[in-house]
Order: sequence, then C-alpha cells, then structure tokens
Amino acid sequence: MGFTSAQKLSLAVIVKITSALSIIGSSWIIQEVLRDPGKRQKIYYRLLLALSLSDVIDSIWKFVGSWAIPVGTEGVEMNFGNDTTCNIQGFFLQLGILTPCYNLSLSIYYFMNIKYGWKENKLKKIEPYLHAIPLLWAFGTAIAGAAMGQYGDSNLWCWLQSNTLRYSLFYAPLWILIFLATILMITIYCHVRSREKAVEKYDFQPENNNNDMFDKRARREMQRRRTRHSRKVAVQSMWYLLAFYLAYTFSTATRLTQIIWGETYYPLVLLFAIFTPMQGFFTFLVYMRPRYMIQRKDSNTSQSQNKHSNGLSKKWLQQRNESLFDTTKEFSFRSSFRSSFRSSLRVVRA
Repeated sequence: MGFTSAQKLSLAVIVKITSALSIIGSSWIIQEVLRDPGKRQKIYYRLLLALSLSDVIDSIWKFVGSWAIPVGTEGVEMNFGNDTTCNIQGFFLQLGILTPCYNLSLSIYYFMNIKYGWKENKLKKIEPYLHAIPLLWAFGTAIAGAAMGQYGDSNLWCWLQSNTLRYSLFYAPLWILIFLATILMITIYCHVRSREKAVEKYDFQPENNNNDMFDKRARREMQRRRTRHSRKVAVQSMWYLLAFYLAYTFSTATRLTQIIWGETYYPLVLLFAIFTPMQGFFTFLVYMRPRYMIQRKDSNTSQSQNKHSNGLSKKWLQQRNESLFDTTKEFSFRSSFRSSFRSSLRVVRA
C-alpha cells in the first residue's frame, strides 16, 4: 500500500476503536444469554451466543492489530510483535470466518421458523449442523493456514500471505454465505407478504350465517396474529442481514478493486477499517432493537394517554367554570330581584 505514515497510523488507531466497540457489544450479548437460563434453553439465543463469542475472539485480535506484526517490518506503524505473535494473530483472524458462518446459521434458523413454521423441538434436530459446519470450516482453514506457514504481515494485522488462499479460504466462502443469506431473506419476505395478501383477501369473503361469521372472525384474527408475529420476526432477521452487509461490504469492495485494478485506495481501506471490525457492535444494536421498539411504543402510548387525560381535565375545568359562571349569574339575578322587591314594598307601605 502506497500510503503515508499519517494514513497508516490513522488506520492502526481506527481499527482499535471500532474493534473495542465490537468487543463491548458482543460481550453484552454473551453475558445476557449466559445469565438467563430461559435464554440458554432457546436455539436462537444459543446461535447468537456462538456468533458473539466468535466475534469477540476476532475483534480482540483485530484490536491488537499492528502490535502483533514483527518489529522492523517496513511500511507498518505501531508494530511491536514477533513471528510467534504474528502467527497466533493470523490463526485467530482466519478463525474469524466463523462469524459470517454463524450469520448464515441464524438466517437458516429464521427461514425454517418462518417459512415452514418449525418450532424448537423440530429445530433441535438441525441445531448440531448449524454449529458443526461453521466450526469445522473455521478451524480447518485456520489450521491449514498455520500448517502451510502462510501467516504474515498484511498491513493492518497479520493474516494469510497468499492471495489465492485469501480468496479460496475466506472471501469466496464469505461471498457464498452472503449470497445464501440474501436468498433466504428474500424467500422469507415473499412468504410473509403472500400470507399478508391471503389475510387481506380473506377479509372480504362473505359470511353466510352467524355461526359462520363468528368462526371466520376467529380464524381471521388468529391468522392476523400469526402474520404480525411472522412479520416482526422477518424484519428482525433482515436487520441481522443488514449488519452482515455493513460489516463486509467495504472489505469486499477493497478486495475487488485489488483484483480488477491492482490498486488499493485509502478512502476504501479507511471504510474497511471502520466497518469490518464493528460487526459485533452492529449485531448488538440489532439485538437491542426490539426493546427500543417496545419502549418507544410504551412512551407513545403514555404520551397519548397524558394528552387524552389533559384534554379531559381541560374540558372538565371548562365545564366547571361555565357552571360556576351560570350559578354566579343566577345568584346575582336573584339578589337583584329581592332588592327590587323590598324597595317596592317600602314604597307601598309609605
């Protein structure tokens, strides 16, 4: 990379900041799942736990960054390591392919749950595969890289030296994972949309008698609830896919520019250094999203109730004031009438 010393230093520092955010976000998810026995019993949370653990490992070594690169390596800033630290870092960064693999496992979970309506008992039959395949690929490729002695300086950190191995062991599988996750999400969206249209169509069917009317209304309400739930789950799954995209879009763009033009551009590498180490933080934001939505809904409901209550209070006060005004007028009229009547009596007596 033909970057200046200032540019190299900025990249080394930015990677540490974004990796730290990812470590914090993933650690939060890990401690929540581990502390809650109910969450540990659910496949969704176990997959999320595995994804977050793999991200913490990957983010820690990205945080180490150039520190692990051997001292004396030219063109690198803040490098204090040796061959051993470089090999260890390279091994764990290649192991980081585990995180996108678990992203696909999570997409498969959502797909089977929404598209085919699989519940926990049925999903447990495929859960071992959702863990075994990512673990086998990640550890297999990481061990292969170490066995071939392919880990070395790659500017931001230590990783695979051979471009052929980079693409065959990491980027080609990554792009396949992104493609498969996208296909699954499109299928989920189409399925949920078709169910919504079916419910809308069902609403306009005529009822023949009262019993038929009540039965259809009950079925219609049940379908609406299922569709609403499926839609919420589908939206959440798509947010996880968006986090996946954000994390690897700029790393993919960087590699493609290297393949096509044989150049590396600083703005693109800068975005790579910002977004790629932040996947754990993006996952944390998506994980917290349902709570934020509930709190916002409760807040809006509370504000609406307060406005309604204030409106009723103002109306009651206005009616009370009008009543008091009418009473005062009536009292004043009576007092005036009594005074006039008494004056008239005095005149007659005189």
